[in-house]
Order: sequence, then C-alpha cells, then structure tokens
Amino acid sequence: MKKAGRVLLYILFSLFAVADMVLGVAFIGATVDPAKGNDPLCTPIQLVLFTLCFFLMMLINIGGIARLTNHKKLVLPTTLLMNIFVGLSFGVIPVLMLIEERFYLIYGAVLLMGALFGLFAVLLGKHADRLSPDTKVGLLDNPFRSIKRFESIKAEWAWESAAKEYFGGEIPADPERIDTNTSDRIHRYAAMPIASYLCWLLRREMLSEIFYDGVPEKLAADIKAGHGDPLALFECCDCTLTEDMLTKKGYRFTTNYFHDTGFFHTVCSDSFQFDYFDIIGGGKNYYVNEFSWEKQLELETVLDRRYSDFMICDEDKEHYYEYPEVGAAHTKMFGEMTVYADTNVDPAYIKRCIDHIEQPSEKLENALYESLSERLSYSEEIPDDRQKVYKYYNDLSMYILPPQGSEPAYILSGGEEVDPEHGCELTVRGDYASDVCPALDVDLPWSESFEWKYRAAVSDREKTRRVSAVPSEFGGGNGADNRLNMPEVLADFKEICDRRIICLMKQGSMLKYSFSPTFDNYGRVTGLEVEAESEDGRYIFRDSLYVCLSPACGGGKITSTQFFLIDKGILQWCAKGIVIL
Repeated sequence: MKKAGRVLLYILFSLFAVADMVLGVAFIGATVDPAKGNDPLCTPIQLVLFTLCFFLMMLINIGGIARLTNHKKLVLPTTLLMNIFVGLSFGVIPVLMLIEERFYLIYGAVLLMGALFGLFAVLLGKHADRLSPDTKVGLLDNPFRSIKRFESIKAEWAWESAAKEYFGGEIPADPERIDTNTSDRIHRYAAMPIASYLCWLLRREMLSEIFYDGVPEKLAADIKAGHGDPLALFECCDCTLTEDMLTKKGYRFTTNYFHDTGFFHTVCSDSFQFDYFDIIGGGKNYYVNEFSWEKQLELETVLDRRYSDFMICDEDKEHYYEYPEVGAAHTKMFGEMTVYADTNVDPAYIKRCIDHIEQPSEKLENALYESLSERLSYSEEIPDDRQKVYKYYNDLSMYILPPQGSEPAYILSGGEEVDPEHGCELTVRGDYASDVCPALDVDLPWSESFEWKYRAAVSDREKTRRVSAVPSEFGGGNGADNRLNMPEVLADFKEICDRRIICLMKQGSMLKYSFSPTFDNYGRVTGLEVEAESEDGRYIFRDSLYVCLSPACGGGKITSTQFFLIDKGILQWCAKGIVIL
C-alpha cells in the first residue's frame, strides 16, 4: 500500500474509534440522565449491550491501527469483519428488543450470522498473519513495535554493568575496594557509549536549543571541530540524554537506531550498541574503553551511513516514492515501467540500470521469477507460463537510489493485483533479486541486511570452514560433536551473531543461547538461526540467514533441522567468559 493509502486508513480507523466512543457516551447519557421531559432512551439491559458494542468496536478500530502500523496484511477487511461481528452480536439484538413482539427465531438467526462473521474474521486474520512479514524480534514482539519511542537514557543506569566489566566479573562485596575515584572512573565508563553518540549528534546539528542552554559555547565549538572531551559535553546535561534535547530528525533516528539496552534489543545490524561494541570496543569491551578521536571518527562514518539509509526509508520525509520521474524502461517481462531516480544519481548510472532490466541476464531473469512466484504461491496457484506470473505484477515502477557500489541496483514497486492493500516491492542488485515483500518493508540494495542475503545467494557453497556450534565462550566443548562444516558466508554470519549476544551480555543481560542449523537433502548446512532467550523466556536476540536453495543455485530443499541449546540455565558474563547459573 502506498503512503497515501496507509494515511487514509489511519484516519479512517481513528474516526471510527472516536465515533464509537462518542456514541457510547451519548447512549449512556440519554439513558441514565435523559433531557427534561424525555423518557430514558432504552432499558438498562439494552444500555449494557449498546455500551459493550460501541466499546468493543472502538477497541477493534484501535487494533486496526496497531496492525496497520506493524505492516500486517488485509487490515481493512479483517477490521471491518470484526466490526460486523460485534455489531450483529451486541448491537442488533437491543434494537430488536425495542419491538414489542419477540421474534426469537430472528434473534437466533442474527446471533448465528454474527458468529459466522466472527469466525471468518479470525480465520482471515490468521491467514493475514501468515502472509505478513515476520516481525518477531524479542522484546519488541508486540503490535506497537514500530511506534516505540525513545524517552531518555542515563549513564547511572549502566553503572552496575560497567562495574562488572571493570572488575572482570562480580562487583567486590568489600566497599573499601570501590573508593570515590574508582566509582567516578566507572561512571565515566558507563557514560562513554552515550557520550560518543551525543558527540555525533552535536557534530551533525541534531541537538535542540534545550541542550545548548547548559553547554558552554567553547566546549560545543571544540567538539564540532573534532577535539575536546565528549564526556565533558555529556556531563553538562548531568549525564542524561532526553528526547527534548533532540531535533525532530535526531529524535526519529534515535528512536529507530539508538535503543536503551535495558528494554529494547534488536536483531538488526543497524543498532548502535552493536556498532559501538565492534568499533570502539573492538568486540571485547562495551564500557571499559578510553575515548579517542580516531575511533570516534571511524564510528561516525558508520553512523552517517546508518542515518543516510534511515532517511531514505523514513516515512516522515521525502523518500524514494517522491523521487522525480526520469524516463521509462521497456521490458519483456513487465512491459513499460516508469523510472524514478534520486536527483543526485548520474544519468549514465540511470541508463545502466534501465539497460540492466531491459536486457536481463539469464541469472537475473531466473532470480526474478523465483522471487515473484514464491510470493504468488501464498495466495494463488502458480501458472506454468512465466509470462503469466509476470502479469500479476503489472504497473511496476522502478526506483533508483544513489549507488554505493559497482553493480546496478534499484527497487521494483507495484504488484497491487497480488497485494491490493499494500502493494509489493523487491530489490534488485546485480543478478540477485530479494524476496517480494509489502511496500516500504523492502531492504535497501546497500543495507547490511540485504548484503548478507546477497552474499548468501551468490557465494560459493563449496567454500566451507568448520565452526563451533556452541562457542567456547558460551560453554561449548572442543569435541567433534560440537563442530560443524558450513559455507563460509554462514560461518561469518554466525560469528557476528555470537559476538552480538556477547555484546548484550556485557550490558547486563542474562541469556540462554541456542543455535539451529538446517540441512538439505545432501546433508549440507544451508542455513542457520541464532537466538538468545531471557530469563522469562522472551527472545532478546534472533537472527537467521539461508543460502540459495533454488534449483538454479544448485541447492536442495531443507530436510532437517538440528538444535544446539545450553539448557542448564541462564548464562552470565564474568571474567573467565560465561558462567551458567
């Protein structure tokens, strides 16, 4: 669904919710306290039914907003069906009760019809969930995942975790070992990650006047010039970063990228905690790091790239849907496509991308067909004729983003016949095409999430190396039963996932680690999933990657999955690595 359609549904559901609330209050007022000379509008029993009806319909419309926000499929029909179910079950009956004669047969028919609508709404909702993209990411696994909000973060909240890292394990029980100087040093370490991020915000003009009120001009100027102490800058605001200190752009980006690790963890690679751990901490320490401008500038290069990618997809600004039209592509697969491109894209690169889709290689044509037919299989029977598959994705448009590599890369958007509510998108880079997904959910062609899928699709599966299923840091042994041979791209991916779980544990999380490889019918590892579970059973971390399994890639279907799980207890970081509690 295009942005305008989503906004229209937001408005529609909001109006319905407000109308339901107003009607409910009006019925209560007209019954409990009618105007002078007027009889109560209805009986107490009818009032209860009417009030329940309007209250439930209000909740259903609010739920529709939540499902829309979480990019669920078929939001409009499921919400309308649920409203009809509630209306028939609780709204029509009290209306029929106003008639003096009791038509019990009609009562029963209406209730039966309401139950059928309710059942159909539930089944359609479950079907919509299966078609929707997977958004299960641990603590964010709820309908309001994408409207989470950054409020504030303080260095003192991380003091205990920083102290454990400083002492190499548990904090000493003897208070004499933690004198004032030591406590202050630990506090500085706890503040370091936030101060580093604050430094970048200042140098990119993303801090509001409220922040500048308490900061000396010379200190701010020094930081902007690339020297000075960011910790001194952070101390000017009592080592606390709050939402009102951020500009509008800074706030949106911080909400999306910089999460308070006490509450929100994400499997995405574009998360500050993982970037900071890799660059500033060298994959070893999260807190106990000394500041250096050399590493800070290296981190800022990554932050600039994260911000650039975020702004392309940010729905509160002009993204690629607002790119100007630059021409058309005449393709044998999809017919004529309108081409849009960023104003900074060179005309020679635009022509190269158009030629790329007008004269596709055999690999690209196969990749496009595989992606399109797989998405089509969710709701339609796949036609034998390839051209019929392409026709389902009519009226496609092509969006060309600023290039960051040597290969042609672009986004194809359209496919309303397949997904009338959202529309479809897929990303093309070189001879690889991503999975088809709802509009605005697609991975950008140069993002890290797309990079891993791209590498998995084009890498040599025969190039392998052995890795530990459960790493030694998490209690895994060195025996043959804990070693697996897998394609290098999967081995690289697993090592990064393992390092990110260590990053979370360094920040105080107590986790249970599990690793699940999948195998094809030849016994080769074709994919993996790495998870970290909290004490209460929620997934704090979950990520997965699979190599190409289509016949065109020489792969085979998945036939089995094996689990490697530390089930003795919750893991906690200490000086010697990981201990099991």
